[in-house]
Amino acid sequence: MFNQRDMGDLMDDNFIFETTLKSPYSGGSNACQFVEVLIQCKDDIMVIPLADKACAGDLRLYAAGAMAESKHADLSGFGCDLNEWTTLKVVTKDKKMSFYVNGKKAHSFTFPNDPTGIVGVQYRFNGGGAVKDTHFSNGAFELKL
Repeated sequence: MFNQRDMGDLMDDNFIFETTLKSPYSGGSNACQFVEVLIQCKDDIMVIPLADKACAGDLRLYAAGAMAESKHADLSGFGCDLNEWTTLKVVTKDKKMSFYVNGKKAHSFTFPNDPTGIVGVQYRFNGGGAVKDTHFSNGAFELKL
């Protein structure tokens, strides 16, 4: 699932992104309910993982040149109950990013890459998924998708 378009002056070094999603199928090979939310940029990308709490030990977060793996960093905050509506929020100011899952800070870092424009969002579900209440803002405007 994706939405890609001209988002004006929305840049990856100063924005707020919020979305609500769920992946209610947890049977068979989808026991971990792995989900990736990608914020697509003109010259870069952010890949934000979500999974069942029991599977948070096998996650990888990437954003604008910064990377964290659960083998070397605490990414347990990205573990959640994806059978229920789950809110993901990314807050970035001056290249300092903070990631929130259901209102709790899951991780933060400063990214090294040069700022670039945001052009879209993509959701990768292993099985079915649903998305609602998605928007970007930067203080000057808000864009609802």
